[in-house]
Amino acid sequence: MKKCPNCKREIEEHSTFCEYCGYKIKKPRWPWFVLGGVVVVGVILGVVINNRQKQLAVDRKEESLYKNCQSAADFRHFLSVYPDGQYAAMAKNKVEELKLDSMRQQLDNRAAERNAYDNCTSQKDCKAYLEKYPRGEYVSQVQQLLGRLQQDSLNQMQMQNEEGYYEELTNMETGTSPSTQGGLSITVNGVSFVMKEVEGGSFSMGSNDAGYKWENPVHNVTVRSFYMGETEVTQSLWKAVMGYNPSHFIGDNLPVENVSYNDIVDEFLPKLNQLTGRNFRLPTEAEWEYAAKGGRLGRGSDYAGGYNIDNVAWYWQNTGDQFLRGSDDNWDWNSITNNNGRTRNVKSKSPNELGFYDMSGNVWEWCSDAWYQYKSNSENNPTHKGDSKSNHVLRGGGWCSRTSDCRVTFRCGKKPDEHYDKWGFRLVMN
Repeated sequence: MKKCPNCKREIEEHSTFCEYCGYKIKKPRWPWFVLGGVVVVGVILGVVINNRQKQLAVDRKEESLYKNCQSAADFRHFLSVYPDGQYAAMAKNKVEELKLDSMRQQLDNRAAERNAYDNCTSQKDCKAYLEKYPRGEYVSQVQQLLGRLQQDSLNQMQMQNEEGYYEELTNMETGTSPSTQGGLSITVNGVSFVMKEVEGGSFSMGSNDAGYKWENPVHNVTVRSFYMGETEVTQSLWKAVMGYNPSHFIGDNLPVENVSYNDIVDEFLPKLNQLTGRNFRLPTEAEWEYAAKGGRLGRGSDYAGGYNIDNVAWYWQNTGDQFLRGSDDNWDWNSITNNNGRTRNVKSKSPNELGFYDMSGNVWEWCSDAWYQYKSNSENNPTHKGDSKSNHVLRGGGWCSRTSDCRVTFRCGKKPDEHYDKWGFRLVMN
């Protein structure tokens, strides 16, 4: 019920006139500007809602495309369509992750192939490699090695049928006897060591690929046959000859270190030769590299014995209590010493093709040659003499060396009177 504006009597709520006085009641009307505002607001809301619906449709389409991406190519296509979309940052991250995963897989595959190649020591190994990697990086080398092994097998069968193939060698004064692998076992004051024969030949000395000018140019070198120590000279042998131990790291089966070129040439070698009646000496640099590369059996590996440095060498990352992760860029002296980095027992890693141990890593090895710059001309049994002040060559890298320094072509030179706990040597005789 409501009241009539004129007579004030109660009438029906929806009545348009008063039944008592006949007064006509007008309906209230909104002002025109209010109605116009309502229309404008309605139009704006309609546009906003329409745009929002379109954006939601675009977002759903973008999300669907992103969720269906599986490969780096898919994510790159997504970025070409939605370069600034809400999933663009995640798509870019996915592209980088997949790229890294692909690189890791390629490195793993290459490492597996290198490991297979590095382990090719028999005809069976070579055939297994060729079957698994018919288009591999080292197919040519493995085929050549397989051919040599097959020929060696035939030669061995022929030689076993020849009488007198092995000559009995004995010398009671020096304790010399034939070794089971064609070397000589020599004993000095109760300490024995083995000298292995290296058959002479020609090889390419140096490297043009490493980026060090002192390793190039590569040049052809020929060396005659010689005998070389199976291991670096140990502390027990040095003590047997000299009566004292100059080493920083102590252990009979550790390589002797902390010895200078002059210590070796002026003191140790004359006494050893007097005790044995032989003519021991330091290797020339050419003899050292030829033997480190495996002589005629060499397979062209970076390190003495293979491509996997951890199999053949003690160096900065593996010589301490724990393996130091990273690359040569992470080399840090404090990290090495805090990790108890040190020399290790000789013959505790795999040998190279000729049976020589630790020609990469453990201790650097003095050579008889004075420092010189390579030339491109061929050489035959080269020697490079210097004066008493000339730097002399060190080879092979040591226990605290970077991997690049342990390569068979890397070389450095030091003063002949300097000594350090990472420098040792290896014996050679004609």
